[in-house]
Amino acid sequence: MLSKQEQRELLLLQCDLARVKLRCTQQQAAQRKQAVQAKSGVVWQLADAAGEAVRHADGLKLAMLPAKWKHRAAVLLGLMALEWAERRAKHDK
Repeated sequence: MLSKQEQRELLLLQCDLARVKLRCTQQQAAQRKQAVQAKSGVVWQLADAAGEAVRHADGLKLAMLPAKWKHRAAVLLGLMALEWAERRAKHDK
């Protein structure tokens, strides 16, 4: 049989354990949320880069040159990649 003091200490330890478990669960949920946002963030960055590439007059001229659609797509993808690299470089600074 435990004394009242021991019972109290046991309850306090159980409360601390429950708090630690709750905090751990909350941190894991926050990490999962950040991972999902990071993945969707790349998609939005690429979409923004595509929008910026199309806004440039040179990019539109290159894309509208009489050529096969594969060449147009390659030019647009190249412009998007350059724009994305520039934005990433600015963001990393």
